[in-house]
Amino acid sequence: MMRYKPMLPTLSSRLPEGEDWYYEIKYDGFRSLLHIDQTGVDFYSRNLKSLDANFPEIINEAERIRENAKDSLPLLLDGELCILESDYKASFSAIQQRGRLKSIAKILQQQAKIPATLLIFDLVIHNGKSLVDDPYIRRKKQLEEWMDRHRFPQVCRESANRIQWIPFTSDGHSLFQQVKNHHGEGVVAKRDRSLWLQGKRTKDWLKVKSLFRGFFIIVGFDEKNGYAHVAVRDGTELLPTGVVSHGLEGKEREALIQIVKNNQIKKTGSLIEIAPRICVELAFLEIHEHQLRQPRFIRFRLDIHWEDCTWRALQKQMGN
Repeated sequence: MMRYKPMLPTLSSRLPEGEDWYYEIKYDGFRSLLHIDQTGVDFYSRNLKSLDANFPEIINEAERIRENAKDSLPLLLDGELCILESDYKASFSAIQQRGRLKSIAKILQQQAKIPATLLIFDLVIHNGKSLVDDPYIRRKKQLEEWMDRHRFPQVCRESANRIQWIPFTSDGHSLFQQVKNHHGEGVVAKRDRSLWLQGKRTKDWLKVKSLFRGFFIIVGFDEKNGYAHVAVRDGTELLPTGVVSHGLEGKEREALIQIVKNNQIKKTGSLIEIAPRICVELAFLEIHEHQLRQPRFIRFRLDIHWEDCTWRALQKQMGN
């Protein structure tokens, strides 16, 4: 079977508006394509690597499609492979752990315990006909009709179906607020006339992430890679929470380097440790095992005392 590289969205800081835009929930997982024809099933990642062995629950569901929906084949479905925490949020760390498993016994154990779900959002080939030149809204409606006809549900964590589909709406702001309320990753906006452009990153699809904000203490700087190390206070100790480089540009980076020079207490290799003095505000997607995911520098917060940058305050800012 020929493998297709998926179309990719462009990151945006805000939702686009207008009658020509539709919106879907963005789930944090592995971008995946599922190709089914009369000869078999091919399930693979955006990098064209096979996912068959690690996710047998998806293959089993796909085999049922191959047997029961022969009039739809060949079929190519585009989606996100996830382990759902809720109808609005998926766990990236959980799907990463599944993807790293090598033992068949452990894969089957995890399949039974925490099954993955393939969330379909686009129909690329149906009954052997390519739909890549059809506008998004036509492909999406055809996908909805196909899913309903074959009794695949919209995203539902409690469903036993391992293949589900992601609905769309014209009310992006309401959807984005629902995602934020459930601590989901964000929303993808898609222009109604957008084609499915293989392997292309396009501004006709925009991803807007739902980010948290918090206050952190700068505790170090790596001269080699330019990453600032940050932490929060947990009791009497400093709790490392990760590194940040994105957003640190121009005058802010120059100011950071000066702060490092003025507060250096130790140097190990390229890592300079500094006394806890300066606080920064960061945006981030989530915290996993006390580490920030996708942090971005917002600004220095010289109005905040470093001792007030605590783990408890951070949890409160996140609504926990």
